[in-house]
Amino acid sequence: MKIAPSADDLVKLSYFADMAKKITSAYTVKDTLVAVQHHIGAIFSPQNWSIMLTEPETGRLRFQEVTGEGADQLKGQVLARGTGIAGWIAEHALPLIVEDVTTDDRFDPSMDELTGFTTKSIIGVPLINRGRVFGVIELVNKPDGTSFSPMELKILVTIAEFGAIAIEKAYYTAALKRVAMTDPLTGALNRRGMEKSLEREVSRCKRINTLITILMFDVDNFKEINDTYGHIQGDEVLKELADILKKNIRKADIICRYGGDEFAVIMPDAGYKKAEHVKNRILAHLAIENDRREFSFGVSIGIHSGEPDTVADIFDFADKALYFEKTRKIEMDIDNLSTNLPEFL
Repeated sequence: MKIAPSADDLVKLSYFADMAKKITSAYTVKDTLVAVQHHIGAIFSPQNWSIMLTEPETGRLRFQEVTGEGADQLKGQVLARGTGIAGWIAEHALPLIVEDVTTDDRFDPSMDELTGFTTKSIIGVPLINRGRVFGVIELVNKPDGTSFSPMELKILVTIAEFGAIAIEKAYYTAALKRVAMTDPLTGALNRRGMEKSLEREVSRCKRINTLITILMFDVDNFKEINDTYGHIQGDEVLKELADILKKNIRKADIICRYGGDEFAVIMPDAGYKKAEHVKNRILAHLAIENDRREFSFGVSIGIHSGEPDTVADIFDFADKALYFEKTRKIEMDIDNLSTNLPEFL
């Protein structure tokens, strides 16, 4: 005999369905964490609670969202892999209740020492989906001083499951966007990525009333390189140039493969002098690499620095600067040839 759910049960189911919808419909990791934080606060209201995300490269846990006493001090802090209760949860991918942290050897007091807060009890769950742990949700101290219950653990696990699904979706979405705007050969932004970056930079420069600076590059006689040494070697030249650019620009600068053998470097908050300095550094590095290579190649570099206008105008100005530089180099080659011509007669 089937028993129909009570009105109270239906209300609970409706609440969890609504919660799942709000969390999993988030498009970014930030929006997901905000939604998770909201529901934790509404259901549990602990003294402190944190959402830590796993750093893919190191396995450390970073305090991403923190609510409660010492939140400002905790946000951005990291726990070494496997450290503390949260580290154990991440390593073992298991939920955990610790009624009294003073009796648990896994507890790490370093964050209490940093904030002056006293942790008494903890409930924590992994943000896990399809076997991948994205982070940990940790609740500290119930306001009434009692221990967290197994039922509360089940509810928190449910919230974490919704959160992990949304985080994974946000990661995949971000990865797809990066792929769509990245040149697969060199790892630089492609033309679409360059246009998006320039749009943001133009808007920012207009807002703070500053100049926009861009360097445009192309490889000298690139067709001859392909014809003489083959397209595979031509690709190696492009990859090498991209690598040289990465090593000689500032962290804030943006490298783009504009098309074919053309590259661009967008330089936020930099005028002509800084761009000229970067240009000379790149040419010096290229000269060193050419001495080590089987054959050498050159690049032409044009610089545009001025007040931001439209993206199309910036492309036009930068292209003209590059064209001027290439024309100047050709004229210099002709002059050198004319000067040395009598020696061959």
